[in-house]
Amino acid sequence: MCNWSPLLHLRLRTKFILQHHLLPAVNTMEIQQQKRQENKDKVVDSTIQFRVLRSSRVSKRGIKRDARGCATTSGPDNLDTVKQKSYWTLSLHGNEAIATATKHLMEADAKLKAVIEWHDQGPQFEQCTSCFSALARSIVYQQLAPKAAHSINTRLVTLCEKKHAEGVTPAVVASLSASQMREIGISGRKASYLHDLANHFVTGALSDDIIQQMDEETLMAALTAVKGIGVWSVHMFMIFWLHKSDVLPVGDLGVRKGFQKLYHLEALPSVSQMTEIAASWRPFRSLGAWYLWRLNDNSRPFPPLA
Repeated sequence: MCNWSPLLHLRLRTKFILQHHLLPAVNTMEIQQQKRQENKDKVVDSTIQFRVLRSSRVSKRGIKRDARGCATTSGPDNLDTVKQKSYWTLSLHGNEAIATATKHLMEADAKLKAVIEWHDQGPQFEQCTSCFSALARSIVYQQLAPKAAHSINTRLVTLCEKKHAEGVTPAVVASLSASQMREIGISGRKASYLHDLANHFVTGALSDDIIQQMDEETLMAALTAVKGIGVWSVHMFMIFWLHKSDVLPVGDLGVRKGFQKLYHLEALPSVSQMTEIAASWRPFRSLGAWYLWRLNDNSRPFPPLA
């Protein structure tokens, strides 16, 4: 018969309770909380996607509607449609393009001009060498801190380069197993997203040439058909990798907060509010959004806005 001391018995019982009751309960709560957040993100993204796609839809009768569902004129004589298509061809790549866009914004919006003058350096957008690698990178970076995301993406590049010298290509990513991706820090869910993206490229549904030739609406529909890529991800891809000049990321929280702060709004603005305010920015709304992000940069706070 064991003569355990009361203290030892208490320690063993405490350990048993932690292992078999408290820790599993905590883990279950964390999993449930994560699932609720994922579902919430899906609902928000779906709502924004619906509003964005609805804002430019054409009904069976050929009636074009705005973001509020109101009918507008349609057909080849619609000046707004012609302008929108011409805006899509503009690029923010290069210092000259940035200077032209900056000049336009400063002349169009006095409030935005103050933000631009306070921030003495404009953006430097990265050159997109591969649409696939840029989209894969956006999937890896989702819901992660920048430092952790960069580390995992670097491991993915290294893993792909071991398979093939070209690195992150559709064929190489398609050949990676979920367990291989898990070893470098990519979750099973994101692995399925990367496989679906790779499949779209391998089958020819997407390619660099096809993406470059698509108009805004077609590209939005094509990319959001890929698992794990929503409206926000497409907007970021359009701005930072394709360097499109007239993208307004209405689903981005930083942009919405920027609008609220700059224009003294009582609440976060709706899609229609942001579209109306930024109408004068066209065809350079992408750069306007970039300055709204700077407005929320706490490392360099702006003076009180008039």
